[in-house]
Amino acid sequence: MKLLSGLFLLLCLTAAADPAADPRLLLLGDVAPAGDAAATQKELLAATASSETRVRLQAWTALRQLGVQPEAEEAWGVRGVAVETDAGMVAVYEDGRLQWLDKDGKPGALDSQSREMARLAKSMLAAAETAMKSTRPMPHADASPLGKERVRLTVLTYAGFYVLDVHAPSLAEDHPAASPLAAARELLALLE
Repeated sequence: MKLLSGLFLLLCLTAAADPAADPRLLLLGDVAPAGDAAATQKELLAATASSETRVRLQAWTALRQLGVQPEAEEAWGVRGVAVETDAGMVAVYEDGRLQWLDKDGKPGALDSQSREMARLAKSMLAAAETAMKSTRPMPHADASPLGKERVRLTVLTYAGFYVLDVHAPSLAEDHPAASPLAAARELLALLE
């Protein structure tokens, strides 16, 4: 991979929309307590109502940095899944959007996709809940480089990131990450 692992998740969460079109996105980086925290929190809470999953995920990441937690009934739902492999990286979101980087690090965003892509994306999201239950949430995405023969699955929720980093050649069919990773490989094959 030409790009560092973790950069993809940053892309997924920050390339959601053009900041010129939605100025709230300017607030969605690392949130420092300096300035008017109440106004920042209000803007971020407004962003949680966005129709775009990536914007909502970014807003909740920033809100958690401010000490605000999502309601329990919304916190743990799978909102997206990102998979990093040696063939590339792909992320799918509950709103149907898909993002990917090919093995050379070229980004792309697909807002319209084939039926097969949509089916695989839904399969990744559905299977990710099992993977999520096998690990614990992290406040930030894993930005470490992906190791040789490793595959990283990151489940995106409003409560945090659930990361599974597995050795691909020894991955058993009953491993919690196996099903979403299989769908991701098929999806990557369609995108190449």
